[in-house]
Formats: sequence, C-alpha cells, structure tokens
Amino acid sequence: MAIIRHLPTSRFWIAQFARKLPSGAWKTVSRSTKVPIEPPPGSEQTAKELRETAQEIANTYERTANQKLKATHIRRVLVDLSNESLRLPSVREWIEERLTLMSKTKKEATYRNYSDATRLFFEWIEEKDALPLDSVTSLMMDEFQNWLDKRFRPSTRKKHFSAIRHFFSTAKKLNLLDTDPCEAVTHLSSLSRAVSVEVSRRPFTVEELQLILTNSNEEWRSMILTSLYTGGQRLGDIACLQWDAVDFEKGILHFRTQKRGKSLVIPLWNRLRALLEERYPHRINEYIHPSSAQKYQRTGKSSTLSNEFGKILFTCGLVERDPSLAGKRYQKQYGTSQDKTRHKNALSFHSLRYTATTLLHEAGVPPLIVQKIVGHDSAKIHEGYAAFSLRESEEAFNKLPSF
Repeated sequence: MAIIRHLPTSRFWIAQFARKLPSGAWKTVSRSTKVPIEPPPGSEQTAKELRETAQEIANTYERTANQKLKATHIRRVLVDLSNESLRLPSVREWIEERLTLMSKTKKEATYRNYSDATRLFFEWIEEKDALPLDSVTSLMMDEFQNWLDKRFRPSTRKKHFSAIRHFFSTAKKLNLLDTDPCEAVTHLSSLSRAVSVEVSRRPFTVEELQLILTNSNEEWRSMILTSLYTGGQRLGDIACLQWDAVDFEKGILHFRTQKRGKSLVIPLWNRLRALLEERYPHRINEYIHPSSAQKYQRTGKSSTLSNEFGKILFTCGLVERDPSLAGKRYQKQYGTSQDKTRHKNALSFHSLRYTATTLLHEAGVPPLIVQKIVGHDSAKIHEGYAAFSLRESEEAFNKLPSF
C-alpha cells in the first residue's frame, strides 16, 4: 500500500509507493501529491482532510504505476480530489483538429469524405459536441449509426460511420480514450433495410454503346471513347485529363489517377491517337474536355457529370429513372417519399470499365495484361506486370472494336 510522508524540504505531502519493473524487481518511487500539509489561508479544508486527499492520490499513483487503473478513471479521481480540470478536448475540438491535419496530409477526395462525415456527425450530435471526448458512449454511436441508416445506402452509411470511427480509434491509440465507443456497434452491413436493393454493375453491349454515342454531344462522345480507349478510366480522371499528359511524339498518355494516386502510362494506339489528334486543333485551354473539367472542379466531385451521363442513358431508354427529375436533395430516389435511399442503376459511366475489361478478355488478351491496362492490380500482381511493354499494351488495345 502507498504511504505519504512529510519531508522538511517540502510543504506538500509526498507519496511513496512500489512499482514493479519489467524484470520482476520492485522499485520504490516518490512523487509529490501537490496537496499541502497545512491548510492554506482561507481554505475550508482541515489538515485531516488534506491528509486523506493526499493518501487517496498516493493510492492512485500506485495503482496507476502497476497498471490497475485506466486513464479515464485516473483523470476522474484526480479531478474529484484536486477540484481542478484535467481537461480532455471536446468532441468538436478533437474532430476539427484531426480534420485540419487531414487537410494537409490526405488527398482532396479523402479529405472531402471525412469532411462530409464530420458535417453529418455534428448535425446529429447537436449541442453535445461541446462535451469532453470521453463522454461519447457506444450507445450514442449506435444511435448515430441508426440515424445514418435512415438516410443512406449501406455503402454510404458504412463510409460515413467508418470516417467518424477513425477519429475515436485515433484518440484511443494516443491514449486519450481507454476504449473506442464504436467498437461495440454492430457492423453497418448487417443493418441494411429490405428496401435497399444492391444492384450489380454490368458492361454495355456494343449495340448499347452505339446508341449512347449517337445520343451524346461532341464532348461527351469524346469522354466516353477516351475512357473506353484507355481501359475504362474513371469519370473524374477523364474529365480532368490535360493536354500536357499527351505526348504525341513518344506515343503515350501519362497521368495519375485521382482515386489511388496511381501513375498510368497508356500507349496512343491508333484509335486513341486519332481521337485526340482530332480534338487537339480545337483546344481552348489546358483541358482535353474543358466543359466537363469546369463542372468537376466547381464541386470537386463527379456527381454533376454522373447525372448528365445518367440523363443520356435515360434518353436512350437504358435506365428507368431520369436523375434530373428526382429533386434537389434526393436524386435518384425510388419507392415512397419517405425513403431517402439512393437508387443504384446497373449502368453508369463506371460500366465503361466493365465494358473495356470484357471486350479485351473476349478479344483473347491475357488476363494479366488486361489487369495492367484497366489498373485493377494489387502490389503483388503489379510485380508481374513489369515485363509487359507499351507495345504489348498497344497490341491489346488494337483488338477493341471500332465505334
């Protein structure tokens, strides 16, 4: 048991206790309790009460040193005994601090995802955001998850909840919290409602592609073909593609993907080169598709462009719902007016990725080369791609049908 001592050189009670070392030996440790031996002028506490307070602090020191108490309990004990505030950051202070750090270290899209989740969390928690960080309980986080469950698709709900969980798990790793309040919450995937129907993406048929190209304006036609001729690259990457990424002399297209920051080098095979050479004399700025680039950069998201492409699909009769008529807040909603779940179509711009993969496989291109072209590769698989040359990729692209 810890003891307290009165040393001639100190006006405070000194705690003395034993601490067990990793070697198994015991070491005597002395620490000041900062509790005065005699009551200060004007103090309402008696010398006996001060001694009892010092003893309790000494006992806390001992239990802490031997890992019998967790940080949260220690903090509460010391606050009760000292009448001082051993302050934790509030929920809002902690999350905003981490979010500020992310703005400097994370990619723009990643930071935006965390920022969106934070906005929703603060909307839900309301005035409780001023509470200390350790005031958030597992029950509260379960309620937050249920709140998300009523508003978003399973994949979106999971993304937002995981983002908020990151803030609490980081606090636990930094010893600000003993436990992560999100750990005990049931995983989002088990909470999807019956009305949320998961739809598998599928590729376009050649006939569907011909129909889409016929109903597209000049820039959208170029966007679609550029994506297809580069292995089904994503909408945001195609919209923001710049002319300085095109090297006609070396015959390559070189850019970095937004999603994973991966550097891609794609050969300017005959149809891709012809498409870009046709647009080059009419360029008005650094972007290959200037109108789409402007729309993307306005919000930093591809949602506006995705809805435009959805409108083309609707015009072609390939999707049932016109995304532009779904209202300002709940685009692509279906079911009753109370259901805010976004409807996911089997066809979208991302289907071009499936289309390119399917067509290349059907043309007899080896699977590893297809994975290299499309960009769906793990680090292990990527090692096997080093032997593939631009010439082999170009030969593979040349097997795509003409549109």
